[in-house]
Amino acid sequence: MTRPREEQEITGEIAHELNNLLHVIKNSLELITRRLDSVSPEVRGYIEMADRNTDRAARLTQRLLALSRQQPPDPPKGAA
Repeated sequence: MTRPREEQEITGEIAHELNNLLHVIKNSLELITRRLDSVSPEVRGYIEMADRNTDRAARLTQRLLALSRQQPPDPPKGAA
């Protein structure tokens, strides 16, 4: 079963947008961490959890990008 080219393009566009959002979140978490030297361990744990989950989401986004770049196989000869 092959995927139409439109699905690949949409998948790639969504993955790029998600990647952009994740970069903003990741950078914001880094800035928060730098500015809050005396943050409580509980709050630091929440920041670290958010950071880990942005990494997970980034890996999923990379998989979507890889999927969008795959070329569907050529249809068999004689197929309409």
